[in-house]
Amino acid sequence: MGFKSCVRSGIIVVLSASLPFGSVHAAGPVVKSLTLEEALRRGADASAEVRDAGTEIAKKKLELQQARFAAKSEEEKAAGPFAKPSNLSQDVQSRMKVPEAESGLFLAQEAYKQAAEKTEYEVEKAYLQALQDRYAEQAAAARYEAARKEAEAVRTKLKYGFADAAAKEEADKKLEKAASEWKQAQLTAKASRLALGQKVQLTMEDPVRAGGNDGLCRFISKNAPALYRQCSKNGRNAVKRCGEASFGG
Repeated sequence: MGFKSCVRSGIIVVLSASLPFGSVHAAGPVVKSLTLEEALRRGADASAEVRDAGTEIAKKKLELQQARFAAKSEEEKAAGPFAKPSNLSQDVQSRMKVPEAESGLFLAQEAYKQAAEKTEYEVEKAYLQALQDRYAEQAAAARYEAARKEAEAVRTKLKYGFADAAAKEEADKKLEKAASEWKQAQLTAKASRLALGQKVQLTMEDPVRAGGNDGLCRFISKNAPALYRQCSKNGRNAVKRCGEASFGG
């Protein structure tokens, strides 16, 4: 199966379900979408470390311009009719201004690169975690629904004498366990979604669609092979949902 069959861009699916506990909060009027590329861009814009590193580059560029201007001025003075006797110490100091400024700019650029790579890694990690936890939430919801149907079937059988009280008790325990696991999965998914929102400065209380594109599919297959294999095992539509997932709701 190729990557293009993994994801169909443009189809928006925001997943929701009835909770087995508590009340359901209505989503906001606007459903945001967030591709991986947009998350990375917003993460870089939101990062104080990247912003400070960029400011430092601008500062070092200005210092280099000033150093070059000063060096040129010194050369012109030394070649002019009113040139003073050269001073070796001052000459060395003057000639070192440009190399030092160039070195400072290089270090600032490297610091910016490191800050950008660090931010990119953190955003990618948060994005992937949100996807994985959302998928785990969906799996927990499916287990709860299966347990609910089983418990309902057992109650019907008990009513007509085809099951005993022990079978009902076992089914009820499975349902209770599935409900508890779904609730925990929802809390975990929301926590990772909010953590991603902090990285990219978005309020993600409401459902947020992940990016439906081949790039995201490749990202999942590379960084979360277990999730990708699980999607693949569940069929083409499940694979497609890996690339068109919703960060909960």
